[in-house]
Amino acid sequence: MILLEAREISLLLGVAMPISFSVWVIPVALASGSIPVGAILSASLMTTVLIGIYEWTHYLIHTAYRPHGRYYRTIWRTHRLHHFKNERFWHGITNPFADQLLGTFPNQREIARSETARTLDPGLSGKKPGKANRADKRS
Repeated sequence: MILLEAREISLLLGVAMPISFSVWVIPVALASGSIPVGAILSASLMTTVLIGIYEWTHYLIHTAYRPHGRYYRTIWRTHRLHHFKNERFWHGITNPFADQLLGTFPNQREIARSETARTLDPGLSGKKPGKANRADKRS
């Protein structure tokens, strides 16, 4: 699964909308003394569009599409490092700022390859999902 399911989008919007409102709508309401319908609509639209950009970017990173722009190439490269080199680093999808702030954007040459970077479920220990090893079949 690359893109979020409808249930996950609903949950994400359920978290993102209140945060967006507290950052944009509440201060405008306090400053103006009234309920700012325009600010509510703008915050809702902005939040929805930003989540859409995030999801579309993440989708493109996981497809065969090759980036042309310098900024997108950087995002593409670092997200692939996250999946194929070490899943403890390079968490940013659309922006490396938080990684730089939190120290999870190191020089990739200084980081060892993780044993679990290529597995979606570390409990599988490198086994492909849905496939059983011979040893598993014997038990």
